[in-house]
Amino acid sequence: MISIIIPIYNAERYLKRCLDSICDQSYKNLEIILVNDGSTDNSLQICEEYKRKDYRIEILNKKNEGVSIARNLGIDIAKGRYILFVDCDDWLEPNLCEKSISMIEKENVKVLTFGFFIDIEGRKTIIHSPGNSVDNSLEAVRQALDLETWVLPWNKLYHKTIFKEIRFNEKLKCANDWNLFPLIAEKVGKFAVLNEPLYHFCHEKKQNTLSSGTFRAFQMQRLNSYDTWFDFGNKSGFTENDFKKLRNHLAFSAFRIIFSMKNINNENIEFAKVAVRYIRENQTAWGHKNLHIADRMFSQLIAFGFPVKVILPIRTFLFQLKRGVI
Repeated sequence: MISIIIPIYNAERYLKRCLDSICDQSYKNLEIILVNDGSTDNSLQICEEYKRKDYRIEILNKKNEGVSIARNLGIDIAKGRYILFVDCDDWLEPNLCEKSISMIEKENVKVLTFGFFIDIEGRKTIIHSPGNSVDNSLEAVRQALDLETWVLPWNKLYHKTIFKEIRFNEKLKCANDWNLFPLIAEKVGKFAVLNEPLYHFCHEKKQNTLSSGTFRAFQMQRLNSYDTWFDFGNKSGFTENDFKKLRNHLAFSAFRIIFSMKNINNENIEFAKVAVRYIRENQTAWGHKNLHIADRMFSQLIAFGFPVKVILPIRTFLFQLKRGVI
């Protein structure tokens, strides 16, 4: 049996599509756990409507506390041998469960990673493949440093025994996947891969829900989650190049905090101070592959001591000029 855990918060616009794709799976031996995390729209009513139609559905109704607690509550009551996490605004290919359980049992592993679609509403769909299987925890974490989508919780089928001792960090409202991955890798070692897109990630909707303040909070929590990666590296034999890549990721998150600001004010000055400290402690990060060439220059200036309050207005002006805004 696969236990599918879906945390739900104010998802009435997308929830039926998600639940239809789960209830209509070709593999039928499912337990569908809907964790309503204090929704204020019609999400709970939709859950109850689907429960009346499908006996496999269980509903947990709770106050809003965040996705980590919601997932952990789902894990606590799950009866299946395997666990699949699904975001409530995403949806599944009809054969995801059938193909993933067949592969995980064939390979005799505790974690299977599969491909996914990135659905950008009204424009295009991108297909993402996870790459190659890995045979040990060190290679799994190295893979994740090169391909960040390896840390995602929802593109995997897990053996439930993984979660006997491991849980999502309930202190983190976001970036909990980044915190969790090294712990899982250390525990299971081998990851099998199914290079076929089976999951649809709704990208644009998630992007639109992030205000600049929420985005900064997300990146701050991600900074706080790096301890598990450094702990893993120290225990598992990271090379200097591995640590360099990790420091690049850390400082890149700090850059994103800075560059989400248009200026420094009383509201965001503490974010800025913390981010600048991380940047100056990890000065190699302008080598991060996702950092725009212009931002690499600005990042070096910050790392070498130029004031952020001077750099930000210049950066904003140049990018507005490039876009034809001014």
